[in-house]
Amino acid sequence: MRRVIFLGLVLLALTALAACGGGEDAAPISGDSDTEVSLFEELLGTIPDTPDTRKYVMINDYAAIREIFQIPLPGPEAGQPALLEYLTGILGPGAHISQGPFITGLHRDAVSNPRGEYLAFDGRNVDQSVEAGIVPYILEIAWGRFDPAATAQALAACSECPPPENVTYNSVPFYSWGGDGQGDFQNRSGPPAFDELGRGGRIAVSSKFVYRTVETPGMKAIIDSSSGVGQSLADVEEFRLLGQAMSGLGAYAAFFSHETHKISTTPDETVTFGTLPGIQDKLIDEIGKSTLLLPYLAFSTGVGKDDIGPYMALALVHLDAESAEENERRLEKRVTERSDYPEVQEWLDVLEGITSQVDGRVLSAKIRGDSPASIWKSLSVAITPLIPHE
Repeated sequence: MRRVIFLGLVLLALTALAACGGGEDAAPISGDSDTEVSLFEELLGTIPDTPDTRKYVMINDYAAIREIFQIPLPGPEAGQPALLEYLTGILGPGAHISQGPFITGLHRDAVSNPRGEYLAFDGRNVDQSVEAGIVPYILEIAWGRFDPAATAQALAACSECPPPENVTYNSVPFYSWGGDGQGDFQNRSGPPAFDELGRGGRIAVSSKFVYRTVETPGMKAIIDSSSGVGQSLADVEEFRLLGQAMSGLGAYAAFFSHETHKISTTPDETVTFGTLPGIQDKLIDEIGKSTLLLPYLAFSTGVGKDDIGPYMALALVHLDAESAEENERRLEKRVTERSDYPEVQEWLDVLEGITSQVDGRVLSAKIRGDSPASIWKSLSVAITPLIPHE
């Protein structure tokens, strides 16, 4: 169940983003294949199925972003200025994506602390990224083109890098620095890959993947799920359907969660955010007094761009097809509703040009315009006026 977060802070942030409306939508949503495994399904297949990963998964497809926005990929001989220009293009405001995980080099830390010389890879090697779980034990995966031997050589040649412990689990070797979740403020942002909390963590490098965790159990879980030994999120029917839907919608970045945007009129012991007096009542009063969706099981939100322009991508998985069909009607009504609360109305005002379809128990939608495309990530951090449900 979605944790409730203070409405005032959420709406203040979203109001600043909702500056202009969307345009007309004339293109149908592309369908998905029952016989092929979509990219998002494949990426979800690398993440272990745990209560924490079901809450938060963020995926970026940089290869698609490069193609859509015509961003050239720097060659291996390109210097730091070319790499910074590439990072600016990928992470700039036009693509509306979330920054990548720490290990990808497509992260704010990479600008001030480039790590390519220590690891023999950086942001130009990464084609997709996955970040899953809850702080502090985030799981990070980078898909792309890597050279494990070059990484081993670079680490061995680094005189200023603390030597790692070399560990092997299920025939997969990985480097380990420090205790589980342990930070060392003496090494904050230090080489080869200590983060801003001084955690060296665990890093596994293969030709196609790089895995990073800050504790050994997380690394073992990724290795198990990626090899098919343990259950992954792609084995969970709701997440598999969401992966298909987001690929069908043409999203190049997406968030997945089973914590839905529930508006409840009764106290809920699972709610850990927004428990100050009156906050839940305010949510119910300001958002919940208009059309609420029927309950759904999990959702995904993302961003895409096609020949018509940018859009927010949205998918909801329901218990049955009847609920999905009813929510298609309710979602279209919700987008056109009016609210007496100015901040809620300003948020709703940018949601124009919706095109939706139902496939079984999955409702998929494109919401057109640069403003909807720019606020898709808000659905990953708070209850919003778009998809609250009973």
